[in-house]
Amino acid sequence: MVSAVFKVKVIEEDEKTFYAHKQIKLSGKKVETPIKVANLLVFRENVPLAHYEFIAEVYKGISVEALKRLTNGDHEFQKEFNKKIGSALSKIPSDKMPRVMVPALRVNHVSELSSITEEQIGFLILTQSIFDFYVVPTVERIHLRMGDISEVEHYLRFITQYLELIEEQKLRRAVIGTIPVTLPHVVIPQLLKVYLEHDIRAFALDFSGRVPFSHYQQVGLVQNILHKNEVDAFIYAVNVNPGKPSKKGPSILAQDALSVGFGLDAIGDNHIAFGGGKDGNDNLRIFSKEEYAYHRIEPSSLPKVYPEDTAVPIEVLTQGENASLRKDAQRMFNYEQLGIEAIRIREKVDDGEVTRYVSKKPFVRRYPDKLRLLMNVKEVKPKQSTLDILRGL
Repeated sequence: MVSAVFKVKVIEEDEKTFYAHKQIKLSGKKVETPIKVANLLVFRENVPLAHYEFIAEVYKGISVEALKRLTNGDHEFQKEFNKKIGSALSKIPSDKMPRVMVPALRVNHVSELSSITEEQIGFLILTQSIFDFYVVPTVERIHLRMGDISEVEHYLRFITQYLELIEEQKLRRAVIGTIPVTLPHVVIPQLLKVYLEHDIRAFALDFSGRVPFSHYQQVGLVQNILHKNEVDAFIYAVNVNPGKPSKKGPSILAQDALSVGFGLDAIGDNHIAFGGGKDGNDNLRIFSKEEYAYHRIEPSSLPKVYPEDTAVPIEVLTQGENASLRKDAQRMFNYEQLGIEAIRIREKVDDGEVTRYVSKKPFVRRYPDKLRLLMNVKEVKPKQSTLDILRGL
């Protein structure tokens, strides 16, 4: 598939795991990975950060009915749709920051995808033309939208049609092929084959609100197929759960930070809502890069874990007058700290010390099985041609 300038250069890769330091060139923009993905809706001008190296994401949930309204002349609905996207993009801190829109289709059953018309697909593609990638839509909770495995054909046909329409566009963009990791394991090679045949070298793994470690087989499958094909790819992760609250205490392992070892180059937030109890409104969930932990703490206890390298004013996080500001500032703080840690990881990968470095983190030491998983999923790259690999998929 012909696209805009898009190149992936592997600067260094860990021998034991999929930890990697890469450089991504994209139509005048350049980023290095791993890198944190930031939800633009969270950004506040009055909350400064010490780190602004992110990929900017707009996640857009869209129903089939909404697509009909957007293409059948409901101008007020379209105006509001575009206004929300414009509002998010207006918050981007830097023009150098790559922009990604993730379309997430919301259907009751995967068969509804067959009713989506070329005009509706074309509308989505044109909407993405103001971003830096064309992203193939995901289907939210696709594993719950199929009766049996045969029904995945609806999704595969939809993806093929989407790719064919992208190829007809005059405005060239790099393409991100989406892979919902909750699909049946046997389907993932079929989906990856479609993307490779279209010469796609960027992929979005949709974790559907799960922690990546719960689907390590699927992640390992994708990475090993790419390695066997000798494909240097950009791996984008969406709907990543950082770790579920624990009944054992207020602190948990930061599984999103550790899952970079699966070769996830860019890690985004989770946008999938789940039921269950909520923490008190005053509690903060703070990422500690020194411990690889998320601490659920009261604002009054924040000074005990507050790092010196943050630019987020502690007063913003401890004030009680504006709960919305405090919530956004907390997420921005975590973006900042995860971003700083991403730079450290690049340096440790370059030095060949990344697994040793990560293994010394206190919360990683509490869960040694997680680190073992990172090392066990990587297979030895065989000397085999791309054509041979595709024939074997």
